[in-house]
Amino acid sequence: MIALALSISGSAVVAIGGGKVAITSTGVLLVIGSVVTFSTYALLGHRVLPRTDSLTAAAWTAIGASTGVTLFGAVQGKLEVPTGGAFAALVANGVVTAAAFTLFFMVLDRIGPTRTGICMAFEAVTGIVLAAIFLGERVRLAVAIGGAAVLAGAVLAALVSSAPEEALERSSAP
Repeated sequence: MIALALSISGSAVVAIGGGKVAITSTGVLLVIGSVVTFSTYALLGHRVLPRTDSLTAAAWTAIGASTGVTLFGAVQGKLEVPTGGAFAALVANGVVTAAAFTLFFMVLDRIGPTRTGICMAFEAVTGIVLAAIFLGERVRLAVAIGGAAVLAGAVLAALVSSAPEEALERSSAP
């Protein structure tokens, strides 16, 4: 509970402390929808794919995601053939997305959906650090404090466990 509180409060401080924030009902609904969708994704991934290796799960997830996005773009009539630098950027994006899917399923398998979700709050902090390094954006004190809270929550979630996931799986094996 402490790890969850640190991650949630730290994420809120990062979001609000980052600069001008316009909170709208549409934005709040989109955030809630995103959280529910991702939580469902993590829970189902943990329950449906317990004996599937991370690379296979990531491959099927990538196929499903790319099919869904392609169909959505086709229905809206907004698909374009990338050229030049855009094509190279899409290929690079595909490689890092594949790595992210694979690492997500590896972590999900090792520490379970609850602690994985808490650790995923660290994404916002990573984005801010990378923006500071590569885009020269300034990190405000409030954002640094929020980031530290998220990091503390992620570390606490990863380290504290009543029983390792592997032991739980072995004890419940058929």
